[in-house]
Amino acid sequence: MVGGKRPLPPAHTHVRDSRQKGQMQKRNGGKAVDERQLFHGTSTSYVDAICQQNFDWRVSGLHGTSYGKGSYFARDAAYSHHYSKSNTTSHTMFLARVLVGEFVRGNPSFVRPPAKEGQGNILYDSCVNSMSDPSIFVVFEKHQVYPEYVIQYTASTKPVASASSLLSFASFFGGRQ
Repeated sequence: MVGGKRPLPPAHTHVRDSRQKGQMQKRNGGKAVDERQLFHGTSTSYVDAICQQNFDWRVSGLHGTSYGKGSYFARDAAYSHHYSKSNTTSHTMFLARVLVGEFVRGNPSFVRPPAKEGQGNILYDSCVNSMSDPSIFVVFEKHQVYPEYVIQYTASTKPVASASSLLSFASFFGGRQ
């Protein structure tokens, strides 16, 4: 059951993120930037800080850093549900727009994406768990993320939604599609 949404960052955050998208596109030779709607589960105690300051990888990594020391986002709500810890049945999850750009398989030692082979100091934009079917994305720059929705819900079982299945849900609350 969904409980509602909370205020999100000011509009200027989205404008700043649009500039980031333009910079990434330029850095990648004009190629369109891969932008996805992804989930991020968190404790209710971190929601206000994320809404005010965006995701900050320097204070994340409490639950593991299998693909790098960055902010983690998932294609599937069920995965993010595991990280929406709560002492009650109430849980919190973000649905964010994430500029994943060009990605590479992550590594626990990464504190930033590695350089692209043969391209000097040009880095990948993010890291993933699998190149063939990525479901976990790690970003290291908070300007690559726009926390679009806060989803508060109660759950007796794990959610099974993906970002695409929540688009109609988001429009119900007046969000963009």
